[in-house]
Amino acid sequence: MQFLAETGVFGLGLLLLFWLSLLSYLRRAADSTDDNMLRFASVLGMASIVLLLTLSLTENYLSATTIMLFISASVGLSLGLIGQLAGRRESPCA
Repeated sequence: MQFLAETGVFGLGLLLLFWLSLLSYLRRAADSTDDNMLRFASVLGMASIVLLLTLSLTENYLSATTIMLFISASVGLSLGLIGQLAGRRESPCA
């Protein structure tokens, strides 16, 4: 509610759209592979996003620097690992 009060409906909608689109991307990555490491990276990213959204129901964690630093880093690492593993799988040299 505090983030909604600070940014308005438009700001909250954009932020939720961002996190939900990342959640959807990670879900598709987990569902479309048989590679356990890729699936693990996807689940780690999804768990981080779900944790952020769950914590944000009671406190203003969507703009808390300490929480956002951890969540952004873990989701970023998951996306980087997914991209690296997918690129290695498609590379003819690997």
